[in-house]
This record gives sequence, C-alpha cells and structure tokens, in this order.
Amino acid sequence: MGPGLNWKNMKGLQDKYGLFNFQCHPWKSGEPPAFHSGCVNSRSAMVDVEDFLRQKGIPFIHHSHPPVLTGEELEALGLPGLPCKNLFLRDQKKRRYMLFVLPTTERADIQKLAECAGERKLSFVNAETLNEKLGVEPGAVSPFGLLNDEKKIVELYLSRKVADAPLLHFHPNRNTASLELTGEAFRNFLAVLGHKIVIVD
Repeated sequence: MGPGLNWKNMKGLQDKYGLFNFQCHPWKSGEPPAFHSGCVNSRSAMVDVEDFLRQKGIPFIHHSHPPVLTGEELEALGLPGLPCKNLFLRDQKKRRYMLFVLPTTERADIQKLAECAGERKLSFVNAETLNEKLGVEPGAVSPFGLLNDEKKIVELYLSRKVADAPLLHFHPNRNTASLELTGEAFRNFLAVLGHKIVIVD
C-alpha cells in the first residue's frame, strides 16, 4: 500500500494487505450514539502523532481549537475536510475491539455494525479500556489512536465515504486540535499501521 493507492481495487488489497470489503449498509438508520466527552491522552507511552507523521513523510495541516465533545461542535468548527465520528466498540466476550469511523452526518446503527463485524452484539468500551487499548481519553478517539495499539488488537472499520474522501481531519489523540490530511495522506498513514482494515459500503 502506498502513494496512488486505489481503494476500489479491493481484491488486490485483500490479497496483499488483508483488507476486506463487506457489502453492508450500517449507517442508514437508527440514532447515532452519543459522543464520549473528555480531553487528552493520559498514557505516558503514547506516540506523538505529529512527530510520527513527519517521520513517515506524511503531510498534514495542524488546526488548534477549543475542546470539542460532540459531532455538532466538531462540524461547527468549519475545518476543511470531512468531519468524522469514531466509535470504539467491543464484542460481548471482550475479545475483539473495533474502531468504526464514519462521517458525522451519518446515523450509526450499532446492530448493523455488529452484523458487519460478524457479531451478534457490540457495546461501547469504558474509559479505562479506551485508555488501555488506544491510549486516549473519551472525546479524543480517532484512527491516530491505533498508533498506541502496539499489539495490533484493534480492528479498523471505515465507511466507504471516509475511505474515499479527498480531504479529512482527525484529532491527534487530544480534542483540542485536529489534523487535516488529504485522502492520499490518510491512506499512506493506514498503510504503515499494520492493522486489520475493513471498508464498509
């Protein structure tokens, strides 16, 4: 995976990188779950997101802003790029952990998300587990938290709209800033993660 990656060539991606394409539509109905509230990363061993991106040659633009706790507050900032909600869920046996990323404007049907993950039911993790797995506090969840998942336990599920977005922004593991990335830069970031990634239609 690298520059110029074509997300639509899913078979090649699946064969080479273990990506999967599920034909389901999890965000067309149901009320979106509430955003977690909170602020910054408290785990001392966390990876500095901006330093990591610079080391990998992945371009970004830093935007500082007041703490945001809801999707509405995030959208109100008017930052360039697609604003996303990030839902960190687990299975009932607490053996699988999944980060679902979708546009803030789309409704999240947790039951549909569970079906996409091949599970009967999914639940939100508590703040302690969130910090343990992603090294972030509630309110600061984003794909950048996967940098702190050294064991690569967490599975990443991206809405097709997120995967194909030309411009996006995410919190760099704290909700007082957002990093703006082009779609290509985001895909290059995903390429170096080494996590299981599922694109959901």
